[in-house]
Amino acid sequence: MQRFFIDAQGYLIGSYDGPDPHPFGENTTALDHGPTDGRMRWDGTAWCLDKSILLEVAAEKRWRVEQGGTTWNSWALPTDDRSQSKYQAELAAVNEGVRLDGDFWKFPHGFEPITNTQIRAMAIQARQHVLGSFAHEAQLQGLIMLGQITTPEQIENWEGWQ
Repeated sequence: MQRFFIDAQGYLIGSYDGPDPHPFGENTTALDHGPTDGRMRWDGTAWCLDKSILLEVAAEKRWRVEQGGTTWNSWALPTDDRSQSKYQAELAAVNEGVRLDGDFWKFPHGFEPITNTQIRAMAIQARQHVLGSFAHEAQLQGLIMLGQITTPEQIENWEGWQ
């Protein structure tokens, strides 16, 4: 019968299906079933992903949400890094009095005339979306550390992203 051997921290060292003594030394624990993912560790009752990996998965999901855009005035509003910089530059132009009120702005659907007041509202919406994505990541980190989120699927499908 194949056995799986873990170290004191619960990480897989290897598997062995030969007779005793096994080749992994005395400071190991034998289990009759192994992990389904090489990044998993044994927590004493089940194989699970290490919390540091789940935190990385949460950060990756936050980045996708942050960069994925939002809506403003019922239009798609990009929130990728480049777009965020453009909103800040346009706000600076408004504040310096060099932007013409009602100038055109290019959205994914095409050009629209946008007032300086609308530019402010648009930039605020993008900022709120970005800050919200970080707030959601922070909530997920807490749930991960409490052991309430234990899989990448739970992170991906977490209701807070809606």
